[in-house]
Parts: sequence; C-alpha cells; structure tokens
Amino acid sequence: MKRLSKGFSGLARRTRSAGVVPLCPASWAGLSASRTARFFAGQAAASGADETPMASHHTPQQPEYLFRHLDLKWMKEHADELATSIRARKIEGADIHRTVALHDRFVRLDFEIQQMRAQRNRVTDELKQLKKKMNNKSLKGGDGNDADVERLVAQGKELREQLHAAEKEVKEVEAELYREAKRIPNVCHPAVPHGSEDQARVVCHGGPAKKQHAADFGFEPVDHVTLCQRLDLANFEAGSRVAGNNFVFFRNEAALMELALVQWVMGKAAARGFTPVLTPDVVRPVTAEGCGFQPRGTGTQTYSIEGSDLCLVATSELALAGYYQMCALPPESLPVRMVAFSHCFRAEAGGTGLRDRGLYRLHQFSKVELFALTAPEQSDDVLESIVQLQQEIFTELGLHYRVLDMPTEELGAPAYRKYDIEAWMPGRGSYGEVSSASNCTDYQSRRLNICYPKDDPSGRRRDFVHTVNGTGCAVPRTILAILENHQTADGTVKVPRPLVPFMHGIDTIRPKTNPAPAPQLQHNVGHFYFHPMQ
Repeated sequence: MKRLSKGFSGLARRTRSAGVVPLCPASWAGLSASRTARFFAGQAAASGADETPMASHHTPQQPEYLFRHLDLKWMKEHADELATSIRARKIEGADIHRTVALHDRFVRLDFEIQQMRAQRNRVTDELKQLKKKMNNKSLKGGDGNDADVERLVAQGKELREQLHAAEKEVKEVEAELYREAKRIPNVCHPAVPHGSEDQARVVCHGGPAKKQHAADFGFEPVDHVTLCQRLDLANFEAGSRVAGNNFVFFRNEAALMELALVQWVMGKAAARGFTPVLTPDVVRPVTAEGCGFQPRGTGTQTYSIEGSDLCLVATSELALAGYYQMCALPPESLPVRMVAFSHCFRAEAGGTGLRDRGLYRLHQFSKVELFALTAPEQSDDVLESIVQLQQEIFTELGLHYRVLDMPTEELGAPAYRKYDIEAWMPGRGSYGEVSSASNCTDYQSRRLNICYPKDDPSGRRRDFVHTVNGTGCAVPRTILAILENHQTADGTVKVPRPLVPFMHGIDTIRPKTNPAPAPQLQHNVGHFYFHPMQ
C-alpha cells in the first residue's frame, strides 16, 4: 500500500497545479483501500512488473472494477425507459431486466453476508468471554464449559464455511452484474427520431448550391478515383500491396492537402478556445470500453496489438476521454474543450461497392477530433456550438452539406443525441457522411470516473461531467468532397481558399508534366520494380 500511495501522490503533485485532482483507486473503484491494494498487487504479481499501478503497462484483468460508478439504483428506477432505449437502438446483448435481477440478487447476498459476519463476530466474542472465564481458577473445570466451547467452535467453523461460500457467490454475481450493466446504453433525447438511418431528420442545408448534374458543372464531371489517377494524388494499388485493401498512399498535392486541413481546422478550433492536443494512437482496451467501444470479441471494429494489452484507436475521442480518466475537475474549469489530431484505425467490413470505393471507407485515416467535458447543464449548448463550428468549416471549404438529426438506430450505445453532417459527393450521386457530433451525457464519465465537486465546498459530494464529441475533419472524405466539387472543365481542381496558405501558395491542382512512373508488378518473377521518384 505504501508503493500504491506513493504512485498516486506523485500523480497528484503533477496535476494539482492545473486544478485536476486524481482520484485514489479506492475512490475510483468504489473499493476499500485494502481491497484496492490487494487488487493492484495481484496484477503486479501476475505481470512481474515492479512499478506503480498508474505507470503499469498492464491493464487490470478485471476491468469491471472501472464501472463501479454506474448508477444501478437509477437504472432500476428507469428500467422501462432503458428497455425502450435498448429496443429503439437495437442493441444486441443488452438486457436491463437481467441487470436489475442481478442487482437485486447482489443486494440480497451482500445483506446476508453482513448478517453472517455480525453473527460470526458475536460467536467469536462469546467464545473469548467463555475462555476468559475458564482461565479463572475459581471456575476452571466447571460443568458445561468444555461443551460450550466445542459448540461455539463448531458454530464458528460452520459460519466461516458459509461466509466463504457466500463471498465467493457474491463476487461472481458482482462481476456478472457489472458485465451486464456496462452493456446498457444511454437514454435517448426526447426529440431523437425513431428508426433506422432513413428516418434521419434534415435540420438544415448549407454551403453553395448542390452540383448534381453535368449542367451544373458545365462539363461532364468525373469521380475522385479518376481525378486521383489523372492528377497523381493517390495510389490505391500500392496501398493494397503494402497493407491490404482499403489503404492508400497520398501523393503530391493530396499529401499537402491532408496536412493543410489538419493545421487549418486545428487553428480554427484553437481560436474558439479548444486546447490543441496530440494523442497516442493506442489505448488500453478498458479505456475504449469505458467510451462505449467494444475492443474485444466477435464483430469488433477495433484493431488489437498482438502480444499486448493495447489497441489502435478508432478515434482520438478515446484518448481524450482517457486523459481525465479517474480525475476530479474543478467546477470553474468546465467546460474543458480539446481538439486533437490522430490517425484512426477501423476494421470495418464491407464497403466494396462503387459508392464506397476509393477514399470513402479506409481502414486507416487521419482525423481532427473536437472533445469537451462539461457540467450537465452545459452539454446541450456545447453540442450546438460544435455543430456550428463544423458547419462553418464546410461552408468555408465551399462544400454543399446537410445536417441530420440521427435516429435511434444510429446512436450506438453512448450517444444521447447525435448529429451527422453529410457533404454532397457528385461521384456517388448522393450525400456522404463527413462529420458527426454527439452528446454522451454522463455515459462515458461514469465508466471512466470523471467528476467534479458540486454544491459542496468540501468537495466530498461529486457529480459526473458530461462528454461531448465531434469530428472537426475526417481528412480522406473531406479531400474526396473537395476533389469532386471543385474540379474544372480543363481537368484541374481548385484548392479552397483557406487551405492555400497551408499548401505553400498552391491554388490549383494540375496534371503533372513529368509524373513519376507507377510501380510495375512483374508477374513472371513476382518482384516489384520501382522507378526513381521524379
């Protein structure tokens, strides 16, 4: 326990200057200090690591302890509302009624254990008093004392066995309870449409007029894949050879445009009060799970690193939420706004049709993420402000878009409300998602234990923050929309004005006068021959 305390006190010293207070493991997990110490000591012994729990590379093997702050009483009181949310979202494997039954069983077992412990303590005290009397010479050897001792010893042994069995059972029930409870999704905003994606409500349109037909362009437009080939902007075949399907090499102006988009959007967000952050591209599965992602098991879209307890991030939202995991924030600091750039990795299946080809659905892509921690009464306003910033970004890029209020089946587990922004993509002949924004209320913060003192100067009473996230820029899809909407009759592409300063003054993407030859696969010998870059 000494080493445990030292590790967390060091963390406290490093973060208290920013007003953020790390919660000790006992407060974090809802456990006693001794039980928490045993828990982490067991993990350290299993890994053979000699380091503090906070610095440990290994994830606790029982991540359900991270979910102790789920409000099970509230879940029970709102079981019907949660059951409706589960049905509306079509969340598989979530069963609020089973969760409530497990909670009731846990409470009953815990009460019985307390009674058994009290009875055991009474037997122990009675035995001590009896032995004390027997040690008195005047009473030693008195009739019935030996039999009473034997009776109490037998009774104590029976109680210990019953208590051991009950504690084992309650531990199993508790683990099952939290496995079930963490599957329960958030409730839905009353205004959220019900049903599948086609039930999404159009909130508004924005940007320039939609270019839907050749007459709108003044020529016959081509899709972004053709533009990438003609202008030497991306190589999909090389990406497939090196990393597999749905990977790409950006080249020339496309590579510069990715960096330009990232810098421009990061700068716009920073000007709005978002703190720029560069996050790790990996997180521990327990952090991903706390955000509502499923990093393990069948059907997961998460890449796991073999031989490690780490997984690649599907979005930097995971790392940004984990940044304040197990921390209490000063209320005056809320809302906390962050903007981050990261690579994102998603093992999404499908996407082989013409509508999803090229840059639309990649396994690896760059993204700028907007993320905020708010007080409960602030989260709706912060969500609206993020959507306004997203609209401003796509308007300044000269893209026609629409904002959708997404229906229940598109919310996933964490979102209370979610907006999607779709840009018009002429090559697809339809809108395509380029951004989204969600208010997750306290769904993530309860699982990650991110809180703040409320209405209590002592700081002992805490409430959980709300988390709000939004896509600042999903780079490949934004480049796709720019190429298809800003192509011209002479085969060039106009660069949106805000990006020109970040692309060293390049305002037009033109065909290359002396392009580098593409790698040629020699099928007869199975070798690749690369020509020098020109």
